[in-house]
Amino acid sequence: MDGVTYQKYQAMLPHAKAAGFNAVALSASGTSAYIGLLDHRWSDRYRATLKQRLVDAVRKANEAGLEVVPVAGNPESPQYLQASLTEAFPTTTPYVVKGGRAAPANGAVNLLGNGDFEAAQLTPWGVDMLDALAAGGGQLDDDVAHNGKRSLRLEAKVRGGGPALSRLIQQVKLRPNTAYRLSFWLKSGSYANPGALRLLIMGSGANKEALYAHADHNLGWGVTDGTWNAYSNTATFRANQPWTLYNVQFNSGTKEAAGIYLGTWGRAPGPGTVWVDDMELREIGISMPIERDDGRDYVVQAKDGSTTYRRGTDYEIDGEQLSIRGNSIPEGAELNVSWRQSAEHIFASSAPAIACENGDYFTWQKKLYDAIDPVFGHQPSAVITGSKRKYFMYYDEIRVMNWETWKPGCSMPSAAEYLRRMVTGVQARLPKDLETAVWNDMFDPSMNGVPQYYQVRGSLHRSQKDMYDRNPGTVIINWTGGSETDAGAATKRRASLKFFRNQPQVVALYYDAIDSTDAWLKTVVDAQAADPALKIDGLMYTTWNNKYMDLDEVARRIRASPLGRRWPVSR
Repeated sequence: MDGVTYQKYQAMLPHAKAAGFNAVALSASGTSAYIGLLDHRWSDRYRATLKQRLVDAVRKANEAGLEVVPVAGNPESPQYLQASLTEAFPTTTPYVVKGGRAAPANGAVNLLGNGDFEAAQLTPWGVDMLDALAAGGGQLDDDVAHNGKRSLRLEAKVRGGGPALSRLIQQVKLRPNTAYRLSFWLKSGSYANPGALRLLIMGSGANKEALYAHADHNLGWGVTDGTWNAYSNTATFRANQPWTLYNVQFNSGTKEAAGIYLGTWGRAPGPGTVWVDDMELREIGISMPIERDDGRDYVVQAKDGSTTYRRGTDYEIDGEQLSIRGNSIPEGAELNVSWRQSAEHIFASSAPAIACENGDYFTWQKKLYDAIDPVFGHQPSAVITGSKRKYFMYYDEIRVMNWETWKPGCSMPSAAEYLRRMVTGVQARLPKDLETAVWNDMFDPSMNGVPQYYQVRGSLHRSQKDMYDRNPGTVIINWTGGSETDAGAATKRRASLKFFRNQPQVVALYYDAIDSTDAWLKTVVDAQAADPALKIDGLMYTTWNNKYMDLDEVARRIRASPLGRRWPVSR
C-alpha cells in the first residue's frame, strides 16, 4: 500500500462507516505485500515499514468503527518464497545428438503454415472480416514486410455495433506434454490502445480451454537467452514502432491441437494498424525449468529407455541443448529428455505452488498467517462482528494446477480432490477459532468448478462436495456474474446461492457497475422467496478499480431493497 493509496484508504474509512458498512477486507495491494512480513530477501527496514503501515491501517479502521479482515494466502504465495514449489508441466522432448551436442529433434520445424505470409493466398490462416478493412480486419500487404515480399496487416477500427473482431487465426497440431515457443515480428502504425492487441492460444476440438492467455498482459510475456524478459510484450508494444520480435512459451499439457489467435476482440477506442510477419511455432528444449532437487529435474534417456545418462558425467545442460562429454552418448543417438516447464507467465505473471501431501506449501501458508495475525488478530471487541478472528483466503481463478505427477504425494486423481487438499490442508493448520472465507468460483459448478478449466489437470466438478463436507463453517464470498446484469447472470446467481445454501454466504456486489447492485439484490430476494430457509450473512462492496465513490449509492439501494431492513441507517 503506497502513500497515495494509503491516503485514499484513510479517506474512505469514515465514508464507509457512515454508509453502514462494518468491515474492510484488506488485500494490501496484493498478497505479495503480506509476504514481505516474512521474506528476508527484503530489507529489515522495508519489512518494518510495511508492518507499521499495516498496523496503522488497522488502527485507523478501528478508530472509524470498522473491523479489518486480511485477504491473503493465495496459492502463489509459497512459490514466491520457495521457487522450487512453482507449478510446472512434466515435459518430455525428443533430442538427437549431432556434433557433440544434443538438440530438440523437431526444433527446426515451423509448425505454422505460411508463417512468413509469402504465399499468394493467406491459407492456412484465417482472418476475421477478411478483405473488409473498412470495418476492421486483415489482409496480405505487398508493400510492407519484415522479410520477403509481404506481411499480414491487421486493422482495428471504431465501429458502431456488432462484433469488432480483427484476428489472425490458424489451427495447428500439437504433441501432448510438449514445450513450445511462438515467435512473431510486429510493426505498428497509429494505434489508439496498444494494450488491446492480444495473443490467445486455445485448445481445439472437444477440449477448447486456453493454453495461453495472460490475464494481465494481453500480448504475453517473453524469454531472452533463458531468462524472463524484464517487461511484458504488452508493455513494450507501442504505436508507430519499427519491426520488433516477440515470443511466448507454453505447454500443450493434454492437448493435441490448438488455435493460434492474434488481434483484437472488441470495438477499438480508436484506429489501430499492425503488421505481422515471420511467425514461427516450434518445439523447444529445456527452457525456464523448475528444479525440485528430487532426482527428476532432468532425466535423459535413450529413446528406447535402455540407458539413463548422468548429468556431469555424460552431459551438461547448455541452454536448451545438451553438451555431450566425450563419447559417452554416441553421434546420432535419439534421446528423450524430461524436465519440468514453469507455468509462470502463461495465465498470470506468477504461478501457484504445488500442494503436496504435508508439503512445504502448508508450512509457508502457516508461516504467512502467523506473520499476519499479530497485526489483525487483536482488534477491539467494539468493532468485531461474529468471530473474533477472520481470514479471507484468496483462492480464485486458479488456472493451472495438479501437474506434479513425478513427485510422490503431489498430484491427485481429480483437480477437485487436489483443490480440497490445498484449502483444507491450510485450514487444518490454522487456529481452531479462526473463521475462514474463500471466493466461490473455484468450487462452484456455475463458474469454475467444471470438468475442464484452463490448464487444470483433471476435473473440478466435485470440488464443492469434497471440500465443504469437511468444512461446513467456511464462509463463501459469492461473486457470481461480477458486474453482469442480464438474465443469464441472474440464473447463474440463483443456482450458486442454492448450491451453497448450507454454507455461510456473503454476496460480493457492485463490481464498478452500479446497476449490477440492483440485479444482485433482486436475485437474492427472488431466491429467498423461493427458498425461505436460504440465508445471506452479508453484502460486500466490491471494486476492481478502487472506485469507492459509489459507497453511498450502493448502501442506499441496499436499504431500499427488502434486504435493507438489517442495514444501518445512513449517518
